[in-house]
Amino acid sequence: MKYTKSIKDDRVFRQLYKKGSSCAFPTVVVYYRRNRRSVNQLGLTTTKKIGKAVARNRARRLMREAYRLLECDIAKGYDIVIVARSKTPFVLMDEVKTDLTRAFTKAGMIAGEQVL
Repeated sequence: MKYTKSIKDDRVFRQLYKKGSSCAFPTVVVYYRRNRRSVNQLGLTTTKKIGKAVARNRARRLMREAYRLLECDIAKGYDIVIVARSKTPFVLMDEVKTDLTRAFTKAGMIAGEQVL
């Protein structure tokens, strides 16, 4: 991904869950918060509730690809955590992409539609 770094520190995940804003949709939940950087930071989360390793990996692949396709439209300077829901591994990537687009639009993160 061109404009995005991975979140690897557990402290950042916990901070987003606690103090960040969120948008929930049928396939994903998006937690987000502004950061003071020129790039976005992305974290993907799947739990054992989703299924075994194959299902969790598929959910991560779907979310990562949907984000990659939307990346150039998303405003820079956000910490984002995308959490998979139980139906995520069983849907098509277009459905995940649609839910991510709706979440980013609702959050005001789509570059042309920012809400200050």
